[in-house]
Amino acid sequence: MLPFTAILYHKADSASILIDLQHGPAWREEQYHSQVNSCEVNWEDAQTLTGHVNNTVWVNQDYFFVMKFNRPVVDSLYLPMGETEKGKRIIASFDMQPGEELLMKVALSTTGIDGAKKESGSRNSCLGF
Repeated sequence: MLPFTAILYHKADSASILIDLQHGPAWREEQYHSQVNSCEVNWEDAQTLTGHVNNTVWVNQDYFFVMKFNRPVVDSLYLPMGETEKGKRIIASFDMQPGEELLMKVALSTTGIDGAKKESGSRNSCLGF
């Protein structure tokens, strides 16, 4: 699976996005904050975040991801986690000029980060990153 997102900043000189690996679909409020069992992330370079998340909503799920941006992350802030939270929430900031686009692609795999990297390279190569 390879989702792609483009965000155009008309008047910005900087931009930030929230990468939320803690929250997702949940049936109850307490599950919303405790569904992630483990979460590991690594900035491989200034444009690439990789990681692994194990969560339990209705079944035990393991997924690996590669998240790549078309421009470097100039700062990243890890938000504090709640008492029962194990998923990372990261604010990633970018230098932007008015009219520039921030492009992001995310590749997922259930086999490992190498599988996500392979998926990332197999599609949308026309994006140039």
